[in-house]
Amino acid sequence: MTNFRPIALCNTVAKVIAKALAMRLKNVLPTIILETQSAFVSNRLITDNVLLSYELHHFIKHKKTGKDDFMSIKLDMMKAYDRIE
Repeated sequence: MTNFRPIALCNTVAKVIAKALAMRLKNVLPTIILETQSAFVSNRLITDNVLLSYELHHFIKHKKTGKDDFMSIKLDMMKAYDRIE
């Protein structure tokens, strides 16, 4: 009886509950998350947005004819935890 620990399965139970919730959310997440947010959803790659921005920049840089003008803005999206002092 010295090795008996009634709370020994707490970690396992938490993992089972988390897995069950993840399996249920897997079907709902693609409808909730927008098309532009491509990370953490199956069949979407995070590099798609990088390739799209590269193609747009290439188009704007090499456009020579036409009346339409285009502009691109580069934003520095730094996380709050990147600035810890």
